[in-house]
Amino acid sequence: MKILVTGAAGTLGQALLEKCRGRHEVIGVDVVEQVTRDYVDQTLLGRFVPTDDVAAMVAFLVSDEANNITGQTLEVSAGWRM
Repeated sequence: MKILVTGAAGTLGQALLEKCRGRHEVIGVDVVEQVTRDYVDQTLLGRFVPTDDVAAMVAFLVSDEANNITGQTLEVSAGWRM
């Protein structure tokens, strides 16, 4: 879970840094909104992943139903980077 959260935060943070590189003013809401739109535009579903979807995946992975799943990478990404 930590990897999922830090990966998403790192990706959005990196996008903000690249958008604002060389600028000295405070990051405005318009820049954050633009980066958010750019991120959503790169997903196949055209939206952010709801936190409930991530929680459902985590709940499944820690349940008895997932006891034979090992060593897999399961993305809950709305199709981002596919």
